[in-house]
Amino acid sequence: MDYLEFIARVTSYIPDKGRVMVRDYSLYTNAHREKMRKAQLSMAAEGQSEYM
Repeated sequence: MDYLEFIARVTSYIPDKGRVMVRDYSLYTNAHREKMRKAQLSMAAEGQSEYM
């Protein structure tokens, strides 16, 4: 890999001006899977199934 390809790969991770990259997916990790399932079931029971 030459230096131009390296620079292109590294700079591809820099967001455009005014954009923010998402770094935290904590609600969707395996540790929170049960909490999310219970929340979805609760919302379905209340008739808010469009969020599932």
